[in-house]
Formats: sequence, structure tokens, C-alpha cells
Amino acid sequence: MKIKFGKLPKIILGIMVILFTYYISLVIFDILEWENFKLLVKAGTSNTQNIAEISFSDMHWHARAAGAIYEEDSTILSVCKERYTSCYIHDEEDIANRFFLGTNTDTREHLISIRGTANLKNILLDLEFLHELDPFLQIPLHKGFATAAREVLTDVRPMLDRKFKIRLNGHSLGGGEAVVLSMLLEHEGFDVVQVITFGQPKVTNQAGIDKFSEKIPLHRVVHANDPIPTVPPIELIYGRDRFRHFGNETILLKDAYYTFLPGHIAKHPLATSFWMGLKNQNLFDELMAHRMSSYLSDLEPKLNHAIAVPFEDRDKYIQ
Repeated sequence: MKIKFGKLPKIILGIMVILFTYYISLVIFDILEWENFKLLVKAGTSNTQNIAEISFSDMHWHARAAGAIYEEDSTILSVCKERYTSCYIHDEEDIANRFFLGTNTDTREHLISIRGTANLKNILLDLEFLHELDPFLQIPLHKGFATAAREVLTDVRPMLDRKFKIRLNGHSLGGGEAVVLSMLLEHEGFDVVQVITFGQPKVTNQAGIDKFSEKIPLHRVVHANDPIPTVPPIELIYGRDRFRHFGNETILLKDAYYTFLPGHIAKHPLATSFWMGLKNQNLFDELMAHRMSSYLSDLEPKLNHAIAVPFEDRDKYIQ
């Protein structure tokens, strides 16, 4: 069937109207759900905001490690050897990324720290955000993160002792890779005891959460002004089957303040909705908040004294 050129604008307009209507329906659903979400947060966090549950000292060290992987080898080794007896730095040529592996034979544990976005190849991985069904895990994953995580697994697997505990960290793209890698390692029988990420984008949907939220000890650290943890915003493609987070979440606010969301609340789609989280602030400032240096500077005031505030009051403590 041939379409006359004169009809083409009407067809395009019709498609745009359908997409716009679909998008508006999703936004309206989220707005209506927002009040229920706030009630869930209030009920679920009343007894969880306890500073004893969060070690900001440990969180700060992992932030230093996740930041060091961007730096020269000497900086990486200096931070790594504070906790690990041997350190190995590896460059992933195919995906233009790098990671370091720390090993402590006394405590019998490994640490895998993965770098975030640092070049064009990394950006292209970020942009491969459509669902891809992983053949081993049998869950949908962010295609770019999954590709990168498999590369890391291939190279790091021969260096891992299956009797050792495994910790992982990463920032941005590196955080997304760390989460997917932890799933792959857990699937292969490794003992993953800690995953901590900074400014991590979403990596899977509800199917992935159902399978791994109880298996992966994930703690996500999020700067209050950082937009990256809310992406990818692809509701227009997948509708209610959108990407979601899982794991406990600590939101860094100004000075000594922070908000903590336990995993059963943090996984709610509205906790990190791109559309509901749009702010009236400068995009440049938001992107600056995503830098690892911003995470480090906002963690430092919390080392000596940290004050938990309710999620619904967090806007009062955002710089």
C-alpha cells in the first residue's frame, strides 16, 4: 500500500498525538500514585533511620576507591593497599574501561572497583539502554552495562578465589557494571557480600528485582542533586515495565544530613522516577553533582556526625 506524501504529515501528527496521550497517562498515573508512595515511605522508614545501620566511614572509603580508579595507577594502588595485600589494575581495551582487583589473603576477600564514564566508548555503552534478556540470568538488563560487565567477568574470573568473599563498588557506569557483575558472580556461585555504588543508573526491571533483590547486598549512594540515578527514562518504550532500582539507598543531603530508604521502599519506581524528579535547576549544576568529587565532599561532613531526616523533608536540606 502506497502512502501519498500529502497524507504523511497527518499520519505523523496522529502518531505524535498517540505518543503524547500515552505519556500523559503515565504521568497522571504517577501523580495519583505519589500520595500512596508517600504513605509507604512514612510507614516504612519510621524505624529505619538509624545511624548505626550505616557506616559512613566504610562508605567514604569505597567512594575514595571508586574515585581513585579514574586517577593514575599510583593513586589507585595507594588507596587499594590500605585494605588489600595485593592490587591488580586492568584496562579493558574493547570497552575502553578499567577496573582494579584488590585481594586480602588474611581476611580472604576480593574487591572489584570499576571505573565510570570517561570517554566516548563509555558514553556509547551508557546509551545502549534497551532491555536485553541475559542468556544466563534470564532477566532483562541494560544492554550496555551487561556487555561491559561480561567483559570484566571474563578477565577477572581467573584471578578470583571461590573461597573468598567478594565486594564490589563503582561510580556511574561503573556502578551499573558492578551490579550486573555481582549478579553474574552470584549466579556462578561466588560469595558476594557487599556491593556499594555511587550515582548508579538503573540496570533492570521488576523481573530482575524479583530474582536478585534478596541475593545481592546492594547499597546505593545517591547525591540529592544527581540526575543520573533516575535514568534511563524509557517509560515511553516499556510503559509500566520500566527500569527500577533495588537495594538500600542513602541520599546525601547538605552538611551532616542524609536520608535512608530501605530496599523495599527504594525499589518503588517513584523513588527514582525521572519525570517526577525533574528539578527547576541548572543542568550544569546537576551534572556537577554527579561527579565523584561531589560525592566525596558531601560524605566528609557525615564522618564525625550524621543526621537522618525523613524522605518527605529532604528538599529542606538540599543545597
